[in-house]
Amino acid sequence: MRVIVCDPLEAEVLDELKSSFDVEVVDGPLSEDELCRKIGDADAVIVRSRTKITRKVLESAHKLKAIGRPGVGLDNVDASAAREKGIMVFNSPEASTAAVAEYVCGAMISVARKLNFADRRMRGGSWAKKECMGVNLEGKTLGIIGFGRIGKRVGAFGKALGMHVFAYDAFADDKMRTEAEMLGILMRDSVMEILKESDFVTIHVPMTDETRHMISVKELALMKEGAIIVNASRGGVIDEDALFNALSSGKLGGAALDVFEKEPYSGELATLDTVLLTPHVGGNTTDAQLAAGMMIVEKLRAALE
Repeated sequence: MRVIVCDPLEAEVLDELKSSFDVEVVDGPLSEDELCRKIGDADAVIVRSRTKITRKVLESAHKLKAIGRPGVGLDNVDASAAREKGIMVFNSPEASTAAVAEYVCGAMISVARKLNFADRRMRGGSWAKKECMGVNLEGKTLGIIGFGRIGKRVGAFGKALGMHVFAYDAFADDKMRTEAEMLGILMRDSVMEILKESDFVTIHVPMTDETRHMISVKELALMKEGAIIVNASRGGVIDEDALFNALSSGKLGGAALDVFEKEPYSGELATLDTVLLTPHVGGNTTDAQLAAGMMIVEKLRAALE
């Protein structure tokens, strides 16, 4: 079986892949036309976020049986066109669960204690101790919107930090409610309840028509004065203009964003000292990336067998 690797993989992952398949590693990004010429006799292709598998590319893939994407998103793969051709598409979202949950906790602590602000002032030669008065996480209420893999892990971390934890999920069922109860987490019936009751809010939902700008002017107005919001899910879930206004007016105490409507981000949120901005690195740890690659190899073996 011939496998084309279009985006960088860890050396250990490549070695594991080569132990089972005839592997060609593409050097550098391919244009759509170049990929069309390359993919014709491949049995499988592995991409990350750089390479786009479009309908046009799939029409040139005469032998393709599987597409693997280490990581969470499949935005760069035309999954519906693949299904039409009977091509399996799989990713490895479970690999980054711990990394993203740890990022969220670190972001909450950083914003609550103004660590990013303090660091910038120190580097600029200012000893801004009085300006760096923060708040504890212990005893505060953490609201989680989206109680899937990552939301559950964040909830467990929040409990370990001594927080009161509430969660909402549009697809909550008896099993999810039981899992929440076992963690000591209270399920709420609406996003509005989460926003009204929480000192910290973290969002873990996919990007859909329903979730686009699910947090905008009306929703932000419901939040507590001085509350902190974190988004490490998908850009566009929060209305960035509305968030800027809520922060600059002093309504919110801070925000941490790892994802944006347009990436790379260069908007006005970068002018605010109360905001932590990171370049989509929530799952970007060596451990998570290695695990994601290895999971794809195992799924690829199972698929092609």
